[in-house]
Amino acid sequence: MSWEELLVVRIQQLERRPEDVERAAEKLRAVRVKNKERFDRTHRLQPKRIDEGDWVLVYDSSLDNQQKAMRKFARRWFGPYVVTSANDIGTYHLAEFDRTRIAVPVT
Repeated sequence: MSWEELLVVRIQQLERRPEDVERAAEKLRAVRVKNKERFDRTHRLQPKRIDEGDWVLVYDSSLDNQQKAMRKFARRWFGPYVVTSANDIGTYHLAEFDRTRIAVPVT
């Protein structure tokens, strides 16, 4: 092949690049959705979606790293609270039953 022919082939490759990138991005999105569905189906971490108005308990995970003697009599669960809003990223805004809002969203 001559230099001119190689340049023509390379220019054709570069012209197709946006199409290839878009096709690869679509394929990646499809694979991620498929993996998420498989994970959700096999792990059942949360059988029901938490919505506004639901009552929930909050687990204190800071106790997991403490000595057993400290954890034995510690309160691990707090609540119940009312969910005031559920965000798409998996965090929730909570309130007491008297509608006093909890300042920090929880996961």
